[in-house]
Amino acid sequence: MKKLIVHGCVQGVGFRYFVSRFCRKMNIRGWVSNMPNGSVEIVINPENIQILEFIDYLTKNSPGRIDKIDVTDIPERNCGSFEIKF
Repeated sequence: MKKLIVHGCVQGVGFRYFVSRFCRKMNIRGWVSNMPNGSVEIVINPENIQILEFIDYLTKNSPGRIDKIDVTDIPERNCGSFEIKF
């Protein structure tokens, strides 16, 4: 699994819903949530898409402004679908 921390103007612009729609369309499991510092966390199991393709889609189509995306590998977690965490 991958954890992405998206920095920029990504809260209050519909970014979580944008990510959720794309992930559900592509059958990507995981979740997205706002972070207290203004960034957005995305945790995905990118078995249906290459991570660089995913990042490219986000940066080219985001409803907000992405300044930086940090990507780390994390242990596998059990996710049934894609969800927005509040």
